[in-house]
Amino acid sequence: MQKVLAELSTARRMLAGAAPYEVRTRLCNAVADLHNLAGWTCFDTGRPGPFHAGTRAGVVR
Repeated sequence: MQKVLAELSTARRMLAGAAPYEVRTRLCNAVADLHNLAGWTCFDTGRPGPFHAGTRAGVVR
């Protein structure tokens, strides 16, 4: 689970950078998929806490 959350952190930093529209669209899709993976991973391991914090951060932005 820690690896998934670490990748999610890296992906969020990548979203802060400038990129062409097509690249940004694909990156946003990949980050959304990674959030989904993180959510299910946390749920499956019985630790939904870290995912919920990340979800709130994603919704606010």
